[in-house]
Amino acid sequence: MDLTYAAPYHNIISGNRVYNNWIAANNPVACGAHTDGNGIIMDTFLDETKNSIVYPFQTLVGGNVSYANGGRGIHVFRTSNVTVANNTVYGNGTDTCINAYYLGDLSQAGGSNNVWVNNVAQSVQTAVNASCGQYCGGRNAPLVAGNSGGTTDSNNTYSYNVLYGGAGVQLFNADVNSFSCSKNKCATNPMLDSPTATNFGLQSASPAIGYGFAGYYVLTSPVDAGACSKSLASCL
Repeated sequence: MDLTYAAPYHNIISGNRVYNNWIAANNPVACGAHTDGNGIIMDTFLDETKNSIVYPFQTLVGGNVSYANGGRGIHVFRTSNVTVANNTVYGNGTDTCINAYYLGDLSQAGGSNNVWVNNVAQSVQTAVNASCGQYCGGRNAPLVAGNSGGTTDSNNTYSYNVLYGGAGVQLFNADVNSFSCSKNKCATNPMLDSPTATNFGLQSASPAIGYGFAGYYVLTSPVDAGACSKSLASCL
C-alpha cells in the first residue's frame, strides 16, 4: 500500500508523537550498559544470518515529533536507504545511564544512501553521571553521525536541517565530509513555541520557516523545516 500512495517508499513512519521511552528502572541491564530507549529507531535492516545483505528498498521517516526519550530522538542504526524528513526532535538523551561518546537527538550510526533533510533538532544538555561511566550524561548533541556496530557510513546527505543546543553537531568517519553547515543551519535556535510545555510549533521569527526543501516527500513549497509548519497555531 505504501508503494501505491507514496512511491518509492516501502516503509513509512509518519505523523507520530513519541516521548518518554526509557529503559525501566527495574530492567536488569545495568546503568552504563543502557543502549535503547530511543524514540524512533530504524534498527539493522540487514539479513539475519551474516548481517552482510542490505535491505535494498526505501524507507521514509517523516513528520514525526520525538522528545524526552531516554535514548536518541530518531536513530538510524546499521540501516540504509532511509529518508529522514521534516521531523522535530527535542530534549532526547535523558537517560544518563547510556555510556555514549555523544548522544544525538538525530543519530546516523552505520548505513549508506540515507537522506537527512528539513529536520529541526534541539538538544538539552543533561547532567554528567559520574557514577555510571566515562561518557554518561552531558554528551547531548542535535546530530551525531558516524560508523557504528561494524557498519560503515557512506553516501549519506544532510541538508536544510536546523540544529541547535548541547555539544553541537558531532561528525565522524565519512560523515565529516558529507555534512556542511553551509547546507544546514548549525548552532541556530529554531525558536520553538514552548517546547518545555510540549508545544513544538514555530514562533513567527523562527529560522525554520520557509527554510526547507520541497522534494518528493513534501509536495508543496515553501516548506518549513520540522514537523510543525507555521500554519499551525500550536503543535502539541
